[in-house]
Amino acid sequence: MGEYVTSWEELGIAKGLEKGRVEGRLEALREILLDVLHTRFGSVDAGVAARIQRMDSAADLKDLAHRALAAGSLQELGLDPHP
Repeated sequence: MGEYVTSWEELGIAKGLEKGRVEGRLEALREILLDVLHTRFGSVDAGVAARIQRMDSAADLKDLAHRALAAGSLQELGLDPHP
């Protein structure tokens, strides 16, 4: 016999899927940013990578990636590995 899913359960499932999409998008943006930084500046310090992994704003990650394309250094981006 089929299972009955309540509207509350459907809402919970939808919210869970949306949260998963948001987290997936953030993770992809973090990976792109780290790749851009690696390409532009060589190896990325573990501290810098950890700071990027903690970022939770898609807009901030995208902005930083765009600025990294023209920046001359990590310090110029505010990502000094040794503050």
